[in-house]
Amino acid sequence: MTSGVYVVWLLLAVVGIGSVYFHATLSLAGQLLDEIAILWVLIAAAALWWPREFMPWPCKNMKKTHFRNFLGAAGVKISILAFAYPAINAFVLLAVAIPVTVVLVLQLKK
Repeated sequence: MTSGVYVVWLLLAVVGIGSVYFHATLSLAGQLLDEIAILWVLIAAAALWWPREFMPWPCKNMKKTHFRNFLGAAGVKISILAFAYPAINAFVLLAVAIPVTVVLVLQLKK
């Protein structure tokens, strides 16, 4: 088992803590903590397990480490953007979650 699995588990724990905090306080800070933690779980899982045949066209020729770095940089930029403009966070989360879910379903059908 790779150490990346432990990162995903840690991020899932952060999602749980963020969800508890958000639903207990219903504050904007709690909502951002919850949604950004979910976004980072999706990014970490995609960086670890994204199959080469489903790579987006700009990333087809990238090495796996470059793809992980690209996703990490995108995650940092999205997180900063989410704090600057909290209203678009849900749209960004959907834009990330839909492709990850589609790839998951296609992989499970194999």
